[in-house]
Amino acid sequence: MNKTITNNTWMAFANLYPGYWYTVSVDVWSCSKKISSSVMVRTEATAYHGRARITNENYTLQYSNKSSTKFQEFQKNFTEEITSHLPLKFRELLESGKMRITITEIRNGSVIVAFVIKMVPYRNVTHTEVEDVVIKALNKSKKLDVDLTQTSTEVIPVCQPEHNGCSKYAYCIPKDTTNSCQCKPGFWDQSPQVPGRQCQDINECKGNNTCSKLASCENTVGSYKCQCYPGITDLNTRNPGRQCQDPIQCLNTSDICSQSTKCLASQYYICSSKQAFACRILFKNQNFTPELYNPQSEIYKNMADRIKKTVTKGMRIKLRDDNFDVIMTGFRPGSVIAYFTFLLQRQQYIDASNFTVYLTEAVKKMLDNQTEITVNAMITSQLVEEDLKPVKDISTWKTGIIVLAVLFSIALISIVLMISVRVYTKSKRDKYSIEPPGLMGSFAFQSL
Repeated sequence: MNKTITNNTWMAFANLYPGYWYTVSVDVWSCSKKISSSVMVRTEATAYHGRARITNENYTLQYSNKSSTKFQEFQKNFTEEITSHLPLKFRELLESGKMRITITEIRNGSVIVAFVIKMVPYRNVTHTEVEDVVIKALNKSKKLDVDLTQTSTEVIPVCQPEHNGCSKYAYCIPKDTTNSCQCKPGFWDQSPQVPGRQCQDINECKGNNTCSKLASCENTVGSYKCQCYPGITDLNTRNPGRQCQDPIQCLNTSDICSQSTKCLASQYYICSSKQAFACRILFKNQNFTPELYNPQSEIYKNMADRIKKTVTKGMRIKLRDDNFDVIMTGFRPGSVIAYFTFLLQRQQYIDASNFTVYLTEAVKKMLDNQTEITVNAMITSQLVEEDLKPVKDISTWKTGIIVLAVLFSIALISIVLMISVRVYTKSKRDKYSIEPPGLMGSFAFQSL
């Protein structure tokens, strides 16, 4: 443990063991605020595996415990014997701490010692040289009888895990007697001056990612996952969350019933209705939350139920009929926009402009006055252009019948009057009214 207080922005650590892991904890005080950080670092080292059979030692159970006095004493004697018979430059490395010999295990037989040699990398020292000097030092020992047939040393590959110093999230690249490290994709290098040692996961969900706007993003170690929101259709499940189809877009298409692909769960029911209207209500004073994407969430259910009940009650009064259905399609941000379809089953044809007036009055009066309502008529399978013409023709036909009836009545009255006048005039012309006797005899009077 080493505690140092400094006003500098950098610090050098000396006399560290080669190939060892150290925890560096830093507390920074600034403007009465304490910021703490901690990292694990490994010092550079070239490592060797060693194995030696000592025939003049008997195995005891204490050798299985590295903390036991027996194990510690053997460790000390073993290291001193090797050190005392090493060439001068290697003894200096051991005495300065730039080279260390550590026993990792002692097994039965008489005793078989497994040890590791770690030293600061030197270009003027070859692997073969290190391996040879250690074997020769053991062979020269006066206290240890070494079975050379079961004694060996070999360099540990520079990229072997736990010996390369690279982060577990980095690639190890071998280079002659040493190696370099490079953070894997999905990680950023916290210490680029010593690459690949401190690799931190990148949270792609807070930056650039390929998730659809209608998908959730879940950060994972080195990567991320996308998933379309509930109620949103995923068009490519092999690469989920990238191609999310919004069923709301179907409501923007007036000829939904002529499409071969199904984009709404209620598409068949909509198209089998007599009339259908795509409705949109903008709630200006409400805030959108991701739960409103999910038809199974409580907030979705509560808001959808409230809208359906209010619209149903209000339109029942306006239409004086209840042969209709209200089907929620979903909610979208900005602030909160509710989408639904209004289906008429048996009523007489209603113009979209009149329907908009009815719906607007019902929503603003009974639901929320701070709203904007948009309505688009949809062409269903039962409501095509030919079906709309008879509605207009019926009114014209009725008007024509009335006009003809009036004309016929006038003509009939005229004929009756003419016949009456004719009969009357004929009766006046053809009949004698009086034949009075007189002094001069009888005479006739005729009306002219």
